[in-house]
Amino acid sequence: MSRRDSRRKYKKRGKRKNQIFLVMMTILACTVAIVLTVKMNNKNVSKGVAVGAEYTAIKSDGNVTEEQLSVSEETVNDLPDVYRIECYESLNQNPELPTGCEITSLTSVLNYYGCNVDKTTMSDEYLKKGNGSFYEMFLGNPRDNTSYGCMSQPIVNAANKYFKVNNMSAVAKN
Repeated sequence: MSRRDSRRKYKKRGKRKNQIFLVMMTILACTVAIVLTVKMNNKNVSKGVAVGAEYTAIKSDGNVTEEQLSVSEETVNDLPDVYRIECYESLNQNPELPTGCEITSLTSVLNYYGCNVDKTTMSDEYLKKGNGSFYEMFLGNPRDNTSYGCMSQPIVNAANKYFKVNNMSAVAKN
């Protein structure tokens, strides 16, 4: 192996690590966004909320309200250390979507709120895929092992497309 090939391989490996890091950060950001927007029994889900911040409420029946929840120190101190969401069925992205954790997470939340949809349907019919910017689309295809992923906006767009096609009044926001 020549020195030049060695450098290319090293650069390619570093680039792949950066892309994996970005996908992992996107997953973390989506998870935090989901946790912060869920309202159950008039309590927030996480103690990791920002005091003084406002969040849009989602009722336990899945309807989005325009009501704004203001978080005070009192509210945060009243939260339990652990909160479990009952009747929440987790989905495994594998084997069908080896790089589709983002759309699988969205599907899991949609199913929790009463939408009967499959992760592969969400991926195939609602998620924009291609080779552009991962801020605008999923890079590659979630069904492929070598695809990269996407940031939060393509997932928001997939949710809104699902809502529109199914004549739902819900709106996903980034």
